[in-house]
This record gives sequence, C-alpha cells and structure tokens, in this order.
Amino acid sequence: MGRFHEEGRGGWGPWEDWGPFSQFAGGPRSGRFFGFGEARLAILSLLKEGPKHGYQLIKELEQRSGGLYRASAGTVYPTLQQLEDEKLLCSEVQDGRKLYTLTAEGLQEIEREKETIDRIWRRAERWGRLGPLEWARVVCLLPSARSIG
Repeated sequence: MGRFHEEGRGGWGPWEDWGPFSQFAGGPRSGRFFGFGEARLAILSLLKEGPKHGYQLIKELEQRSGGLYRASAGTVYPTLQQLEDEKLLCSEVQDGRKLYTLTAEGLQEIEREKETIDRIWRRAERWGRLGPLEWARVVCLLPSARSIG
C-alpha cells in the first residue's frame, strides 16, 4: 500500500487528507500551497514566534514545507502590507529593512483562527515528509490515478 494509506490518509475523505492528490489548494495541480486567506494566517503565526523581516518569513515558509513550497516576494510583501493596514502587525525600519511584529489584534486573530492555522502547518509537515523525489513520483502518477476514478 502507499505511504498515505499506511499513515491513515489513504481514503477519499476531505481534501486535506488527500495530501498531494488534491486539485485544490495544497495540491500540485493547483500550483498553490495556500487556500484563500491562508497565507496571511501562516505569516501571522510565524510572527507569533517573534519579530521577523520579510525575507526571514519567506525562508521559514519554505523550510516548513520541506522546501517544496517557495513563497514569492510578490505574495509575502503585499500580504505583510495588508496585515499592517488591518492593524494585525506593525513594522519598524531597522538597519534599512522592515522588521514586522505582531500586534495585540494580530494575536487575537491567531486565537480566532487557531484551527485553520493548525491545519496549514499539518499540511506543510505532510508535504515536507514527502521529499522532492517522492513528490515528483506522486505528481507523475496523478493523471493515471484520476482516470481510474
């Protein structure tokens, strides 16, 4: 049996459990790791660990997915600006770079969205466990798996 079945994720339940077989956010066919609104929650949760620069956030997002997801500056910096506009974080220039810090309102948002944030990081952990070679095999098998169903 496949790796996902052995770990109890082999059924056709919610897309979260389909792992790399999903066509929705979080699956290879959509080309997206985050669903609608999830990038902002992931960034907020990383800032809960302490203040960070935008580049640090980009690198941490990549590390959390085992290198399989690479956040672009075009995703991260506009999201940081949006979060700052929403008063969920604040920034200060330090050594010529912006350092982002979570606000009290941002912390409240994290608490409200705890379940979604936990789901995001569980998905990242699963993606990270696959590794690049296994991921490539799964993506290659995806079209033939679809023709079966």
